[in-house]
Amino acid sequence: MFAKSVVILAVTVLLSVNTNGATQTLDEAISAALDTHPSIDRAKQELRAAREQVPQAKAQFRSRMTFQSSISATDRDARLTDGQDFSDSAQPYSASINLTKPLYTGGLRPVSIRRARLIERAQRFRVQDEELQLSLDVIGAYYDVIVSQERLKVQTEVNKLIFAQIEAAEERFRLDVGTITDVSQVKSRYANSTASLTTAQTDLIRARTILESLTSLVLSDLQPPVDIMRPAATLDEAIAHAKNRAPALKAARTQYEASRMDVLAAARRNRPQVSLSVQATTARESSPAIERDDDVRATLSLSVPLTDGGAARSQRRQALATRNSLAYGLREQELQLQLYVTDAWLRYEAAEAEIIAQKERVTASEQALEGVIQGQAAGLWTTTDVLDATEQLALARLALVEAEGRLASVAGELRVVCGTTIKLFE
Repeated sequence: MFAKSVVILAVTVLLSVNTNGATQTLDEAISAALDTHPSIDRAKQELRAAREQVPQAKAQFRSRMTFQSSISATDRDARLTDGQDFSDSAQPYSASINLTKPLYTGGLRPVSIRRARLIERAQRFRVQDEELQLSLDVIGAYYDVIVSQERLKVQTEVNKLIFAQIEAAEERFRLDVGTITDVSQVKSRYANSTASLTTAQTDLIRARTILESLTSLVLSDLQPPVDIMRPAATLDEAIAHAKNRAPALKAARTQYEASRMDVLAAARRNRPQVSLSVQATTARESSPAIERDDDVRATLSLSVPLTDGGAARSQRRQALATRNSLAYGLREQELQLQLYVTDAWLRYEAAEAEIIAQKERVTASEQALEGVIQGQAAGLWTTTDVLDATEQLALARLALVEAEGRLASVAGELRVVCGTTIKLFE
């Protein structure tokens, strides 16, 4: 009896937590996760870092101005070849401004800027993919909580029913209409049911903890699904929607385009380079013979690489191999997405079929319970038989709830992956 009281007390505490009359929908849970989860903040910071590559790419081909200045002190004491002594003290200083402007870069400037912009764009798609993956995690955790709550309720009811069976079996044994074996069998069922109840409690705590960690919410009542529809009419249509939607595929395509820029850059590094530099220098006491020296110089430079030891050809081969690797990776992601959508679609259909079967099971269990109750009134069935039938009905209802939860969860997955608005609730 003490163990039973502890179990009932624990169940009562779990079922009473955060039931303040408020409800939370799936959309609210997803929104909270996207606003607070550190993975989204990390991805956004990575986007900010990638965005800085654009001004850096532009800067390396813009005019550059440098300023240099020096000052020193000299004290010279020397003997000339004719035997005369020579001494000199000076404090020479100089200052110069150098302006360099690339005029022709062999086509590297547009390639570098285009590559930087593609890298930024790819990272933006990765942020969207991070949001999509987090949404899928929230959907799974959300329905895990709903199903775990229902499982705990049903298991609690079953546990109470089996405990009542123990009392009925013991009473029948005292009246010599039952055996000690019947009592032992019911107690064994109760021990197994108590273990299942403990597991259900642990599963609910775990499910709530996962959802709270994803959303940073103190959970209230979760709103169960009301109307669940397919996000597409056919599997092929769902796959097409998913491919058009998938941020991971868009990121892979953009990265592949950026690799094409790497190939072009490797091919253009050995082209001639033309630059213009203007330097203005002023110096004082730079030598004993020069008191003042002001110089303005303009230089047009042409650089033609003749040989680099094969480095440019190696870089081009490397860029081509990287591009081919990204092409295969893109194809691999497309296949994985297709398999994922196909699997989700089949799970959706399986859940639909299971719901139909479980509804029939519930109906049959209700009819069986009604028949057993009527048979008990006629003396054909015992209280234990009624409790058994009631337990079977509770288990059938639990199986129906679990199937409905799986259907709602996979429907949410498909809606997110296919890019349709999540409207699973009224």
